[in-house]
Amino acid sequence: MQILLVVGLAGLAVVSGCKSESGGGVASPVQPMATAEQDALWKLAPEGAIAGFVASPRGVELVERAVLAARALLATAPELAPLAQKLEAALRDATGTPSPTLADLGLTHDKSLAWFMARDGRFVLVLPVADRDRFLAKVHGKRGADVDELDGGVCKTIDGRYVCVQHRALLAGLGAAALDTTRTAAGARGELEFAGHDFTGPHGPSVAVAAQLVPGAITVRGTVGGVPSSVTTMIGAPVRPRPESAGSSGFGVIDLTPYLALVPAVPVMRGITLDRLARSVAGPLTLAVAPGTTDLGIRIPLNDPAPAKTLVEHCTELPALALAGATVKDGACQFTVPQIGIQVAAWIEGKELRIGQRTGAASAALVPSPLAAELSRSEWSVAFSSRGTYLAIADLPGATDMLKSATDDAAMIARALPLLNELGFGLRKQGDALHFVLGVRTAWANPDDVVRKLLAVSSADLLSGRASRTSQAIAAAAPGSPFAQDLRAGTGGLICLAMPVGILAGVAVPAFMDYMKRSKQTEAPAKAD
Repeated sequence: MQILLVVGLAGLAVVSGCKSESGGGVASPVQPMATAEQDALWKLAPEGAIAGFVASPRGVELVERAVLAARALLATAPELAPLAQKLEAALRDATGTPSPTLADLGLTHDKSLAWFMARDGRFVLVLPVADRDRFLAKVHGKRGADVDELDGGVCKTIDGRYVCVQHRALLAGLGAAALDTTRTAAGARGELEFAGHDFTGPHGPSVAVAAQLVPGAITVRGTVGGVPSSVTTMIGAPVRPRPESAGSSGFGVIDLTPYLALVPAVPVMRGITLDRLARSVAGPLTLAVAPGTTDLGIRIPLNDPAPAKTLVEHCTELPALALAGATVKDGACQFTVPQIGIQVAAWIEGKELRIGQRTGAASAALVPSPLAAELSRSEWSVAFSSRGTYLAIADLPGATDMLKSATDDAAMIARALPLLNELGFGLRKQGDALHFVLGVRTAWANPDDVVRKLLAVSSADLLSGRASRTSQAIAAAAPGSPFAQDLRAGTGGLICLAMPVGILAGVAVPAFMDYMKRSKQTEAPAKAD
């Protein structure tokens, strides 16, 4: 858990590196202002190259800022001390100092960085070297009149770029590969770009990825081509989220068809089997969490409501729901989600199975974020989006108790969670290609004064409930900030998006395990005979 938190905090620091710019939110799929330097580096791909990574000068600068911002963040609270020690140890092992900068290493963020790998494992590095002598001293290299020696390889300045290769012969093959053609499949440009092909051999899958960075957020777009049919057949057809999705605090959509076709004839109750339930589903599962609520808003269209209706009306016979204190009233199954304490109901309305709050809680108006707007207006085989703030988690006593039960990690988790405000993902199948978008937005998307106040909120504030009152004051002082909208979204979208999996697992998994257990019991007497 601690290692994951280190990685997460470092990632938050990466996207905080653009704070000098104006605006916020997640990047839209537009070209960066200039890509000439990146294009020149892609054209350096050596003969036989199957993979490459290019970072623009701005991208290189963000990597340095990520390290510095992560160290600053980890030093803000005693509960983060163990993470600070881990990060400093990792930096010391890699660079010889716990707080390196590019200048210390003889490098600069005014130049690009590139890495290419050939099929035989040989690689080429283009390093942003500013002080050649300082760099060679740090890496224990040996300077030559034209070519430097470094860790068994050689480095040479070519057209103002410091190029390092494992074997001198690779210098003659620079520019012989066509990775730039592979890169264009990403459909976007970014400060960080990756392209590769034939990882598993000739005619293998290809990958093209572009990461765009804006204040406090990162969006990764890409394409995986040549995907085997064994994978694509498990991914449904693209469908559009519900119309109200953009203004919700959390939404999702998934075509269940490929998975429902694999459901076995496992008994659930009263003559109902899982495969019969699967055959009754007539469309994609969608959900939309109303802002400021914990209403899941799950809808599953049905061609035959009877199996689901039986399940709902006799849900107290399901062990998982019985343990959750399920009751049936007015045709709805009502229960409490364990640990979190959220009240949920399941009922049939027309030809739909609905899961959420039947009465419909009052919701707040929410301005769609750029990421939510992009995901909601497109068709996806699977997509989800959630936004809000964990600073109001004390309003959900069950969730707070669950955090407190995390013992040693509780304080660190509580310190990190409020820094995450939005997460979205979309995957679309198109022939043998998979197109995807992944976006993350953090507290650093806000104005500097809001960021300062948010970073001052301690884990003790969050777990005690004081953070909820503090967040109201922060939003009131900056009503036009992204955080003010996140507070209106609440905590529901961030928490509820994980609940459908748990609810479905509570029904399907126990039934399947019970079926397997009874199968083994009947198999044993048969063998005895």
